Amino acid sequence: MKSSKPGKFRRIILVNWRDLPYAQIDLDESVTIFEGGNGSGKSTVLLAALVTLMPDKKQLRSRKVTIEKHVEEAIYHRLQPDEPVAYAALEIQLANEMILAGVHITKQRESNGIALDVFTIRRWPDRDNLRDFFRLTESDREWTCNLNELKQRAGEWGVELHAHPTLIAYFRELYDLGVIPLAMATDLERSQYAHLLETSMAGGMSSALVDRLKNYLLPEYDKLPDASRLMHDNLRSCIETQNELKSSQEQYTNIAGLFHDLNAYVTALGTRISRDKDAASEKLRLTETNLESTLSSLKQIEKEKTELTAKKQKHDADKRSALSNLQALLDEKGIQKQRLQDQAEALSGPSEQLKAQIQPLTYSRDELEKAISGLRQLLPESPSDPTGKETEERIKSETKRIREESRQLRELQRASEAERIVLKDHQEVRVTN
Repeated sequence: MKSSKPGKFRRIILVNWRDLPYAQIDLDESVTIFEGGNGSGKSTVLLAALVTLMPDKKQLRSRKVTIEKHVEEAIYHRLQPDEPVAYAALEIQLANEMILAGVHITKQRESNGIALDVFTIRRWPDRDNLRDFFRLTESDREWTCNLNELKQRAGEWGVELHAHPTLIAYFRELYDLGVIPLAMATDLERSQYAHLLETSMAGGMSSALVDRLKNYLLPEYDKLPDASRLMHDNLRSCIETQNELKSSQEQYTNIAGLFHDLNAYVTALGTRISRDKDAASEKLRLTETNLESTLSSLKQIEKEKTELTAKKQKHDADKRSALSNLQALLDEKGIQKQRLQDQAEALSGPSEQLKAQIQPLTYSRDELEKAISGLRQLLPESPSDPTGKETEERIKSETKRIREESRQLRELQRASEAERIVLKDHQEVRVTN
C-alpha cells in the first residue's frame, strides 16, 4: 500500500567513490546546489544519486554530465581502483521512520562495467556519521564490507536489511513507501522515469513554463489529472495482472511438472511399500512359526524341568536314606570292630602259647627227619629180618603222624594269621570312615 505522504531525501552516501572511502552529503528539503570546478565531484554525486534511483543498467542515461560514452563506464571510472566493491545510497525521511535505499556495486574489470545489487534498510538510525556501518577496522587494516558482511552488520546494528532479488521488488517497496511516483513494473515505466531523471540532471523545461502550458491547453479540465492518474493506475493494474497471469502460467507449468514427478514418486513409493509389506508379512509368518516352535520347546523344557525336580527330590530322599543306612552300618561296624578287637585280644594269648607249642614240635620234626635220614643210611647195611621191617613200618607211621600234626599246626597258624589280617583291615576301615 502506497504511503499517503511522499518521503524526503536527506543524504546521499558514497562509499569507495573517487578517492573517498566514505562520504555523506546532506540535502536541503527544497533545493540543494552543488558548486565547484571541473573534477570537483559534482557529477560523481549526481551519478551516485542516479544509480540509486534507477539501478537498471539498460535505462541509465545522462546528458551533458559525463564525457564517457555510457553512464555505466562513467560510474566505473569514478570508483576507487583498488577496491572491489562500492556503495551508493539515499537516506530518506518518511513520516514515521528513516530508511536507506542503496546499491551494492561490484566492479567488472574485464569490461569496465559494473554489477548492481539493490537493497533497502528499514529502521535506519538517525546519526551524524554512519561510516562504521559500511567500513570495518581490524588492527591496522580497514576495508569495505561486502553485501554478506553488510547483512551481518545490520544484525549487529539492529536494523532490517532487505536484499531484493529483482528490481521489481526494489521499485515496488520504494513506491509503496512514497519515494518514487511509479511502481516501474514495466520497461516502459522505467524508461519514462529514466527520461525524467535525465531531464532533471541535464536540464529541461522550467516548472513555470510547464504550468503555463498546462493552463493554456487544459483550462477547463481540472479533473483531467485525476482521470489521467486513474487511467494510469488502471493501466498499471492491467500490466500487473498480465504479469501475474504470466507468472501463474509459469507456476502452473511448474506445478504440473511437480505433480507428474510426485505421481511417479508416489507410484514408486507405493510399489516399494507393497514390496516391503509382503516382505514384512513373510517375516511375520516366519516369526510366528518360530514362536510356536519356541513355545513347544519351552513346554518340553518345563516338563523336563518338572521331571528333573521329581528325580532330584527322590535322589535327595535316597541320599538321606543311604546316609542313614550308612550311619547304621558304621555303628554296626564299630560294634563288630570292638568285638573283633576283643576277640583278637582274647586270641593273642593262645596264639603265643600255640607258637610256643609249635616250636618244640618243629624242633622234634627236624630231629626226627635227621634220625630217619640216618636210619635210611643204616638200613641198607642192616640184615633183613622181621624185626627190621617192623621198625621201618613204625618209623613210617610215626613220620606220617608227625606230618599230619605239622599240617594241622600250619593250618591253625594260617587261620590265626587270617584272623589277624581281618582285624587289621577292620581297624583301617574304621579309621578311614
